[in-house]
Amino acid sequence: MNTELWYHLYTMQEIEIIGARKHNLKNISLKIPKRQLITITGVSGSGKSSLAFDTLFQEGQRKYLESLSIYARQYIKSLEKPDVQAIKGISPTISIDQKHSSFYYNSTVGTISEISQYLRLLYAKIGEAHCPGCGKKIEKYSPQTVMDYIFETFSDKSIHILAPVVKNRKGNYKALFDRYTKRGFLKALVDGEVHYLDDLPVLDRNRPHYIAVLIDAVRVTPENRQQVEESLSLAAFESNGEIIIMHDKEEYFFSNKLYCPTCNISIKEPQPASFSLNSPAAVCPHCSGRGVESEDDENDSGDICRHCGGSGYNEEALSFYFKGKNIHELGEMEAADLLDFFKGARLTKSEEKIAAPLIPHITGRLEAFTRLNMGYISLNRKINTLSGGELQRARLVSQIGFGLSGIIYILDEPSIGMHMSEQANLVNILKKLKEKDNTIIVVEHDAYTIQASDYVIDLGPGSGENGGNISYAGWYRDFGDARDSLTSDYIFKRKTVGIDKTYTRSSPETFAAISGISINNIQNANVKIPLNALTVVTGVSGSGKSSLIIDAFYPIVKMWAASAPPFKNRRLAYGEVSGLENVSRVSMVNQTAIGKNARSCPATYVGLLPFIRQLFSGLTESKIRGYGAGRFSFNTGGGRCEACRGLGYKKLEMSFLPDLEVPCPVCAGKRYNSETLLVKYSGLSIADVLELTADEAYRLFRNIPMLSRKIKMLLDVGLGYLQLGQSSVTLSGGESQRIKLCKELSRTSAKSTVYLLDEPTVGLHFADIQKLLEVFHALIARGATVVVIEHNMEIIKAADYIIDMGPGGGRNGGKILYQGPPAGLSKVKESVTGVWGGFLKNAPPCPP
Repeated sequence: MNTELWYHLYTMQEIEIIGARKHNLKNISLKIPKRQLITITGVSGSGKSSLAFDTLFQEGQRKYLESLSIYARQYIKSLEKPDVQAIKGISPTISIDQKHSSFYYNSTVGTISEISQYLRLLYAKIGEAHCPGCGKKIEKYSPQTVMDYIFETFSDKSIHILAPVVKNRKGNYKALFDRYTKRGFLKALVDGEVHYLDDLPVLDRNRPHYIAVLIDAVRVTPENRQQVEESLSLAAFESNGEIIIMHDKEEYFFSNKLYCPTCNISIKEPQPASFSLNSPAAVCPHCSGRGVESEDDENDSGDICRHCGGSGYNEEALSFYFKGKNIHELGEMEAADLLDFFKGARLTKSEEKIAAPLIPHITGRLEAFTRLNMGYISLNRKINTLSGGELQRARLVSQIGFGLSGIIYILDEPSIGMHMSEQANLVNILKKLKEKDNTIIVVEHDAYTIQASDYVIDLGPGSGENGGNISYAGWYRDFGDARDSLTSDYIFKRKTVGIDKTYTRSSPETFAAISGISINNIQNANVKIPLNALTVVTGVSGSGKSSLIIDAFYPIVKMWAASAPPFKNRRLAYGEVSGLENVSRVSMVNQTAIGKNARSCPATYVGLLPFIRQLFSGLTESKIRGYGAGRFSFNTGGGRCEACRGLGYKKLEMSFLPDLEVPCPVCAGKRYNSETLLVKYSGLSIADVLELTADEAYRLFRNIPMLSRKIKMLLDVGLGYLQLGQSSVTLSGGESQRIKLCKELSRTSAKSTVYLLDEPTVGLHFADIQKLLEVFHALIARGATVVVIEHNMEIIKAADYIIDMGPGGGRNGGKILYQGPPAGLSKVKESVTGVWGGFLKNAPPCPP
């Protein structure tokens, strides 16, 4: 694609989509205004991601890559054309999603925000070197800088210029002395004493010696300037760049290398890679950059590496300082403190020349962190410890730093993990990107973001086969009149999320209590969580919610429930524990992928497939053919298609074109061999059944209790649109989490089980949140305890009990500001949640 065409596309005022059919999109066509903040919303499974990422983003990326030469494209992973008739006016697209999988295991906040790259360059160019042994500052000098130093320090004084030729090495060096005598040199400094070369003591060959040849004795005057300069050059030549100046028996050492004469240690000339934990030049050789000596869990357990102190860097990388801090110490500082550090740094003139183009890139990104209320986060923090929302905002920081224009940015729920008090800053950041002539497309359910957008696209009306249509596409100012839009109903309060009338708030009688919890920014906290109730843990970003529940409460309860010996965690300390005798099990229902490979699917994970296989094996046709239940498994041989080994597709490498996943030519994507597919129930083979959505499967098996009961659970959590056999790799984090809830619901008894969930409203529409609350209430009705980390106000309003963390993030957080019924939160002056959710004062209190 040539420059003229890109310019034409850039100047077009709209993106026009014609005939989009990806996944469940119903051949939709629409026009999207450019250079606006656009929200794509709708219920789960309505087609939002199919439109934003699988259609718009993919086509923008594909067109850009196709503009490159064929030679260049063979080194870049291309993208297949999305299922759309045409997209006009599209610009290059950048996707900022929440996926951790696209980064290395040791990626950090600093690397993904691009700040670390600038810090490495800063340290390589103006880092102040110190000896790893004695800690003294060491510098490198050219003959000219030595010359300047001499005339400034020893003006009109006599000095001796020497060349060190032997440094702490054994030998008698008779041949060396003879060689210098023949060349006309008269004296040498030998082990601290000056001797004539023709009257030297005999040196012990078994002891190390220090020898420097006297090059010249000269008075430092303007008339002798040329003599001094020539002598310095000769000394540097003889000693490979090192010079000693003696005056009044004081020695002054100079080197064109980073060398400590006291410890006889040389440091290599630093490069940016000398400060990267991805480079062998920088990592500690004892822990390979992990910082701990255990290979099992590099983040929590294991002992801190004794050699690097847990930094992961080798001693040379830690020997360079910028304004008194090495690169690890800077990386450990919170972003807000680091910003203050750089703003307060006083640079010399020589430093300023080099740092001037670097520091604005660093401070600009750090300011973006603070504007996104992530000033509590440190650059050294590993990305696998970030929430999806934190990761997305850290990536957003790097985009702000690039200063691009004419780009289509596509974000996936950037408000995730943000307290309601922080969302205004996020919207302001997005609007600043828009002001640079960019188009901002946000897939979002958050009411604040929708209300702040210029243009709204609402997909629906339902999910799966009932979705994929446009319920509304227009300016937000007209959205209130969209009576066919379910989202509009909730935004403009024609519908609200409410507590089921059959559910009554219970009075907490039994608590799980843990005292003296200390981990991360939490110090000596005492927490009480009521059993058989819905507890919501709130607080601003970085206030300590995850540290309290996931890093502390979960492992402690898990250990007690299993009667296991105390676990090893160098970061966690706690005191007394009570009430856990009433807990038999704890379950972390997180958003990690279900299953371990592409064959995993909802039917396998919730235990539905074994019943389906049993049903098929009991059919007359199966009995005639002698097929058991194993015949209907696509994980083992016998009944599956061996050409694709039960995957249903084959991957074709296409060189400079994208790899293609094509239906298996033998089974046509059915996963099973032809003999297995001859067995049918109600006219459907087992492959046909796996292609049904949960809604369709429920209608098919409604009279078979063992099947309908499990399928009904998928419907209860709002996943009726998912295909039973849909690969787990295509599921979002929120969908995976709700499938895990289904598995928990299918257990024979949830009594005395504690369920922990981290932001379960991710990806959920208002209508889906209503269903999620009903699932929580069903678990509690069976005697379970539900603990949720959440910012969503609908969930907070429905809580039986609230734990509010704060008051700020990072070192300003870590305190339990309040724990009790919702009605009491508004009385806590320090609580940001209480201020922003002031209407909680009207929440019904728990019964006395």
